[in-house]
Amino acid sequence: MSEEVLIKEYLKCQLTEKEKTELSAKIAKAISDRASAEAKLKEVSASIKAQIAQLDAGISEKALQINNGYEYRNVECRMDKDYRLGSVTITRLDTGEVIRERPMTAEERQMELPGNKKEKQVKTKPSTKEAGAAA
Repeated sequence: MSEEVLIKEYLKCQLTEKEKTELSAKIAKAISDRASAEAKLKEVSASIKAQIAQLDAGISEKALQINNGYEYRNVECRMDKDYRLGSVTITRLDTGEVIRERPMTAEERQMELPGNKKEKQVKTKPSTKEAGAAA
């Protein structure tokens, strides 16, 4: 008595020309996909590095403010002109501190006639936050 059973064995097989051509096409596709993935990685990496650099700059700025104990801000001030003494005094409105006293310029010594007031624009230096937002 004999019995025949079909089984599978993992054995070496010679590739046909068609199989070689199909494998070559798959390798070429894989190489192209890998190059695309590397390019995307570089792009994402550069973007993330830029984000990290921006975060580091913010951290450094805040650490400097903590270490110094101050930061620069635009603060409401009052400019008092004393025509009798010929001086100008700048006073902070938040603390009342006199921040600067100086002699009047020739232009400032010219008193304006009543009813002929011009609106004056005062130039201010933007804070670091405002300067960063504009950039």
